[in-house]
Amino acid sequence: MLYEVKDKLKSDQVVKVAPFRKEVRKTTAHKHNKYLEIVLLTKGEGTHTIDMRSYEIHPPQIFFIRKDQLHHWDITTEPEGVVLIIKNDFVRQVLDKELIRLVEQLSSMTELKLREIEFISDIFRLLLEEMNGEHPSQIVWEGLLKSVLYKIIQQGDRLSWSKLGTIYEAYLNLLYDSRELVNNVAFYAEKLTTTPQNLNRICRQQKNKSASEILAEAILSEAKRKLVYTDLPVNAIGDSLGFKDASHFTRYFKKHIGYTPSVYRSISC
Repeated sequence: MLYEVKDKLKSDQVVKVAPFRKEVRKTTAHKHNKYLEIVLLTKGEGTHTIDMRSYEIHPPQIFFIRKDQLHHWDITTEPEGVVLIIKNDFVRQVLDKELIRLVEQLSSMTELKLREIEFISDIFRLLLEEMNGEHPSQIVWEGLLKSVLYKIIQQGDRLSWSKLGTIYEAYLNLLYDSRELVNNVAFYAEKLTTTPQNLNRICRQQKNKSASEILAEAILSEAKRKLVYTDLPVNAIGDSLGFKDASHFTRYFKKHIGYTPSVYRSISC
């Protein structure tokens, strides 16, 4: 292997936020270990190369580096900014599906130039203070994280979104904005006026996951929410998610989560 694989998270961390290290100017090409890295730069000049494509650094600017991407920095002036790291396991643990959708949506991006930075910088500062405080509150930092991700999307230059990214984003919107999920990729491909094969290719390109894997994550997230926040019987939850019977839902849930729905509900409530 000709490149380094870096891991900036402790084993029990799923999210980390820290100031961009001012001494980081030039790095060798490396990848990350199972996490998305979002880098906000407010100062600095030079280039950032991601998958052999070089981007000029012109703050305010955000870079998104997925675990499968090779990248390196060549910064010529003192940088300032914030680094946000989100582990892949995060989307399987959080119950706020809007937050999941925002993370998934931004993970399809590579670079965004921002029109306005003050409000985003303020939220990042509050997030940094909360997560690195003596007694961080998950409710608080999840709310701040959701706010900053939403503002990034809102403030970003929409011309930066590729067509493939737009289709991927539309797929996520169908999954996370829907009141009822259908466990069938072809159903969503038809709604997007594409084929299951093309949707699968787009998901692989944008997220390095199949369309069915992304659908499974959405179904499991919705199942966990209903198990924790409703009193619906397990068979009714399985039925609402399109499973043919309770035993099929129980096997599916245990295969992916490691617990049966009933056990998951008992340890989560």
